[in-house]
Amino acid sequence: AVRFTLGGIKDSWTRLIWPGRPIGAGARKVHGITLESLEGAPTFAEVWPDLHAFLGDAVMVAHNADFDSRLLSAHLADI
Repeated sequence: AVRFTLGGIKDSWTRLIWPGRPIGAGARKVHGITLESLEGAPTFAEVWPDLHAFLGDAVMVAHNADFDSRLLSAHLADI
């Protein structure tokens, strides 16, 4: 997540999250993330309070909004 102002990037938030299932070959190729790199990583539920605090009341904009909104909705339904 990145916070922007008219002057550019203001702040960013990044965490690796344990997906709870194997990572597909396509995702590994695109992102370079392996299951080994996620060992000990927190779950979405564990990082949500920090992400929520970072997002605050900001308007969210996404590159692949359909995917991102479905992903967030699915994880938030589990909390």
